[in-house]
Amino acid sequence: MSSSNLELVLLRMKRERIAKGFSSLVIPLHVSMVGLLLFIGQILTIFSTIINSLFTQFDINESELGGIPGGMGGMNMGIFGGVPLELLGQFVVIVTIILTIANLLAIVAVKGGPMYLAIYYGTFMFILSGILMIIVPPLVEMAFSFNGVLDSLAEGM
Repeated sequence: MSSSNLELVLLRMKRERIAKGFSSLVIPLHVSMVGLLLFIGQILTIFSTIINSLFTQFDINESELGGIPGGMGGMNMGIFGGVPLELLGQFVVIVTIILTIANLLAIVAVKGGPMYLAIYYGTFMFILSGILMIIVPPLVEMAFSFNGVLDSLAEGM
């Protein structure tokens, strides 16, 4: 009986060690996935806004760009013009929530145990996701601010 109990205790200790390593790996990966998703979404928003404002400022439509051989027509700058920004924002939020829940369920499945651990890790991961949603878009906005370039273009006209 004692050897059987010892074997169970050792297996539980091994599972706990593996689960601790897994959870300490999932949390930084979750932060980097959500941060990358927010980064890409904000870049698409910034470039779409800039391209739309330039198209309206210089009164350009996509059919005029298609006639330029190898220049702007070859770069297909119109791809940023058709991005629905409201839908993109909703998509980023929904995918962030789905990633958070999926990573939470992965940790709970590996760790096992009582359900209050799910609440603990869920709270922790949702707070991290919220902090990223607050911090990343303004940082990307500051890094990719083209206000000086756009102002000089407007003054040149």
